[in-house]
Amino acid sequence: MKLNNRTMLPPKECSTVEFKTTFDKETIETLCAFANAKGGSVYLGIDDSGKPQRDEIWDFPLDAVREAVINAIVHRDYSQSADTVIKIFPERLEIFNPGELPSDLSIQKLLSNNYPSRPRNKKIADLFKNAGLIEKYGSGIKRIIESCENAGLPAPLFEEIAQGFRVTIYGKVQNVPENVPENVPENVPEKRSNLIITILKKNPKATIPELAISSNVSEKTIKRDLEKLKNAKRLLRKGPDKGGWWEVVK
Repeated sequence: MKLNNRTMLPPKECSTVEFKTTFDKETIETLCAFANAKGGSVYLGIDDSGKPQRDEIWDFPLDAVREAVINAIVHRDYSQSADTVIKIFPERLEIFNPGELPSDLSIQKLLSNNYPSRPRNKKIADLFKNAGLIEKYGSGIKRIIESCENAGLPAPLFEEIAQGFRVTIYGKVQNVPENVPENVPENVPEKRSNLIITILKKNPKATIPELAISSNVSEKTIKRDLEKLKNAKRLLRKGPDKGGWWEVVK
């Protein structure tokens, strides 16, 4: 099912529908005529053929985003405490989903489109298919790639990371002022620290890669933040390095 920005428009003009490109004297006269008769609707920014005068150009291809979100819902590992995370940047959109690929399925096989479809959550997949949101099992990755290609954008990136799967969809690169420094200092460390505390309260065994994804910073930054929180007596590390957990003190 493809997204259609014109589904809310009547197919053509009639006795109660008028298309107008601008709001002018003629538009006012039409509104008065409708008011004095049996009523009607005037659609602005539309020419007589029903075509919008301004075509919407989205930062990211909507079909690709739609497929990536559906895949995240259908293939998520709901036994994990981590959340599905969607992040939007000026030049890219990232969707991280808890749950690794099956052991016999690799990124290379996904890209080749030569693999059997095995939805992790069959009932959810069947529900989406019956609703018309899934056209064919196992075709989502291919449609994401084709949608980006048709939009003239770089190929999407598929990665296994932090016991999950991440899709990166690239948009059109925006111009950045020349006088903006490459590395802008983080001016809200306390906000990030509170976010880390909140995550660890919910999941004391959250890993550094998971914290990095949720906080939108590097793993190196998370390690530094955790050290600061330990020194401030806000966190305690319990158990061994591998398999241990965090205890929130205050």
